[in-house]
Amino acid sequence: MKFKTMAMTYIATQLPDKEIHQLGVLFEQIDTNSDGYLTLDELQNALEKQKENTNLAELKKILEYVDTDKNGKINYSEFLACCLESSMLQTEAYLEYVFKELDVDRSGKISKSEIKRIFEEAKLNLNVNVDQLIEEIDKNKDGEVDYR
Repeated sequence: MKFKTMAMTYIATQLPDKEIHQLGVLFEQIDTNSDGYLTLDELQNALEKQKENTNLAELKKILEYVDTDKNGKINYSEFLACCLESSMLQTEAYLEYVFKELDVDRSGKISKSEIKRIFEEAKLNLNVNVDQLIEEIDKNKDGEVDYR
């Protein structure tokens, strides 16, 4: 799950503004203090305004899942990644697109160095141990991530 979240966060940082404009507007509406972060209270207030029943424990779990840098709040990239994950990751074509974007050297595998480079280029601070991340999803134990 961490790898998918990391991949979506990276893709979210690469999307053109015109493709995510509506999500930006939604983020600004939820971010009532305009500090660039969504807090638990802001999320809860937004859901209550929509007359959604909110379970605080569930909302905390969602915040923890979406908050990839583990600072207790959701930044814009994390918000975009979450929204994209729920809609775009449902298609095989998009999964393949994401993989190809992460596979910088086009080897058909994603290496530790590619993941580290992606973090640096996108200025992602995800508090993730790259070695452990790859180990969790490396099916054939060759130290890299294969598409299939």
